[in-house]
Amino acid sequence: MKKNKKNHAITLIFLIIYLLLITFLIYPTFKEIKKEANELIFFKNNIATINAQDQEIEKFRKFYLVNKTNLEKLERSFVDFKNPLPFIEFLEELARQSNIYLKISLPNPPASEHNENKEKGFIIAQIQVKGLFFDVANFIEKLEKGPYLIEIVKLDTNSLEKNLDSKNLTTQGFFPNSIEAFLSAKIFIKS
Repeated sequence: MKKNKKNHAITLIFLIIYLLLITFLIYPTFKEIKKEANELIFFKNNIATINAQDQEIEKFRKFYLVNKTNLEKLERSFVDFKNPLPFIEFLEELARQSNIYLKISLPNPPASEHNENKEKGFIIAQIQVKGLFFDVANFIEKLEKGPYLIEIVKLDTNSLEKNLDSKNLTTQGFFPNSIEAFLSAKIFIKS
């Protein structure tokens, strides 16, 4: 009986040692292996994502190199709202070439309505032109085909003969059959 108790005690001690080994040595090791495996999978996925992003960047770089001149041309087609002088000079030169009178009105930057449009990427300018019908039509065509992105959203025309008699018309430098046109133009601006 003593031998049986001794065997049970030894078995119990080995069982306790076995459980302690599992609890403090084997289980933490497996837990650490699982943690390391999850980190490895995470880093492997990150590497795949980084490689995909690197390929996209390389495709964009190639696209940019191929289309650089077109992108620069597109950039120049927007009016700089902070410095509209080149755009105004373009309009004045176009009016001079078309042999017409020009008056342009750009919005004030602080006006809330215009700031709302500015946030949308455009401003609305009012353009008044006077001259012979053919010259005015020529001006509008050149304006639309010019280097700036412009959309004419409204066009009103009147005969100058209605407003002025023939004598006043010629003294102001206009000919019979001259017209006056009021344009509302959407001018796309740099943001």
